[in-house]
Amino acid sequence: MIILRMRMKKNHFQIMLILCFIAYIAFPRIFNSLMNEFPIKFISTTIEVKKQLHDQNQVTIDNMGQLGSSFGGLNTFLTAISLFILGVSLIYQTWQYSEQQKANNIRDVENNFFKLVDHIRNTVHSIDITQPNGNKFYGSEAFSKMVDAMRLVDREIRKKSPSGYKSSIEKKITEYRKKNQPCQGTYRLLTSLDKALKKLKLEDSQRQSLFINCHKISFLTVYFKYEHDLAHYFRLIYRTIYYIDSKEINYEIKLELISLLRASLSASELILFFYNVLSPSGLKFVKFAEKYAFFDNLDPDDLMASDHKKLLPEEAFSTDLAMKKFNELNSIKNKILNYRHDMGG
Repeated sequence: MIILRMRMKKNHFQIMLILCFIAYIAFPRIFNSLMNEFPIKFISTTIEVKKQLHDQNQVTIDNMGQLGSSFGGLNTFLTAISLFILGVSLIYQTWQYSEQQKANNIRDVENNFFKLVDHIRNTVHSIDITQPNGNKFYGSEAFSKMVDAMRLVDREIRKKSPSGYKSSIEKKITEYRKKNQPCQGTYRLLTSLDKALKKLKLEDSQRQSLFINCHKISFLTVYFKYEHDLAHYFRLIYRTIYYIDSKEINYEIKLELISLLRASLSASELILFFYNVLSPSGLKFVKFAEKYAFFDNLDPDDLMASDHKKLLPEEAFSTDLAMKKFNELNSIKNKILNYRHDMGG
């Protein structure tokens, strides 16, 4: 279990000593009375009476009464010590129960997390695409073909502009129909391109905007073509990360779980998810990508352009930077809380 690896084993004896020290700080008078005044008084009285007992002439009822009172006081002292130990034990058991509850909570989160990861992998294996030549690809290979299609669309758009690429697709459809060849895939590509352009609201006259959003057009064209598979897949990943982020567990544990999810994705899946984050529908995921360095394993050379890495915060590509930023934000948050507390707010 992750919790067993991340938590240090605690020495119970040291904890008991710490609790005793806390009791000494909280109740110094009672502690001093029990541990100093009474034992010294009891010992001195016992020694004095013992000396007097050796002298037969000085043995009196009063002396014997003092000795009896001393032993009676010893019983009170031992009772007080027992009550103190009982109180410390109750405090320790309460703390131990709280720690056990935290461990159970983390175990439940981990179990649910791995079930979600299994569901994601099953979804990937169920995805299949069919190319115009009739070849079928499943799972990770299907994602690889989607990435290839996205790169092809990107190259064509950069060469011909969206309207030029659209015209070339329409010509292909016309040729296929004249030859009575199947053109469903090409027609679906044309429809997807129209949806992508409509989603981004771009025109050819917007040259600068087109250059900036070219990768979005390419991704959305492929996304809309395989929307029935990709939409469900992306939602599953998003909900899994949102589930981990919403739980009251340590950030380090969350980071490790997210890294396990990232490791379960193939390179093609990670590339598609990267461009999904850059699309209008994936903007809500940017904060999670930055917080948990979701693209730490992504090679910029695998992207359609290595400069696309700059489109996301650098924390999204480095676990160390993500942890550093989280600690800085957490420190600022604590300072604000302390300031409000000092101001009485």
